[in-house]
Amino acid sequence: MAESAAGAAPPLSCPSCGGRPEDEEQARLAAAEEAAVEELVLSLPEPEDMMLPELEDGLKVSAPDVFGSLRPEDVQRCAAFAVAHPRHRIATEFSRRQAANLHAQKLHKEAAMAQAVFVAGVHRLLPEGAFGFHWFVEIYARLAFLQELAGQRGEAKEAVRQVLASMAFTQGGRPPRPGDVMDLMPSKTWLKLLMEVGPQLI
Repeated sequence: MAESAAGAAPPLSCPSCGGRPEDEEQARLAAAEEAAVEELVLSLPEPEDMMLPELEDGLKVSAPDVFGSLRPEDVQRCAAFAVAHPRHRIATEFSRRQAANLHAQKLHKEAAMAQAVFVAGVHRLLPEGAFGFHWFVEIYARLAFLQELAGQRGEAKEAVRQVLASMAFTQGGRPPRPGDVMDLMPSKTWLKLLMEVGPQLI
C-alpha cells in the first residue's frame, strides 16, 4: 500500500496485486487496517535472528514467546493481512516473527517457508543488487538452519553459500574462519550441515 499524495484523492494501492479500492470508503478502511496491523506487528519485541526457541536437537536458546503479547485474534489479523498483501513491508516483518513461532511448534517446513518469505521480502525492499550487510549473515544462517530441519538440503546448501559470501564481504574478501561460521548457531543440526556441505563450498 502507498500513502496518498498531499491534496490528492487517496490513490491507495497494493503492490502485491496492483488493485485499488473502488471508492473513498474502501480506501479509508484499507488505510485503517494497514495502520492497525502495523501497530500490532511493530509492538512486538525486535526479534533476534540467531535466537530460536527450543532447538530441534535438544539445545535450548532463551527466546521469548514470539506473539505472547498479542491476543490470538490479533495474530490472526496480522496473518490475514500478510496473506492479502504479501509484498507489504509489514508482511515481511510478520514472516520474520512467524518463522520463529512455527519453529517453536516444530512445524519445520512451514518455518522454513516463512523465513524464505522474509529473506525474499528483505531483498525486495532493498535496492536491486544490494549486498554486504552484516545482518545478511544472520538471516541466511537462520534460513539454512530451518531448511535443513525441513529436509531441504539443496536449499540449505545455497543459504550456507550466501552466509559464507556475506561473511567474506564484511571481512574485506577474506574467507571466514570455520570456527566463526560454526559459532553462528548453537546447534548440532547446524554443525552437521556445515560439516557435510562446507567442504563443497570452499
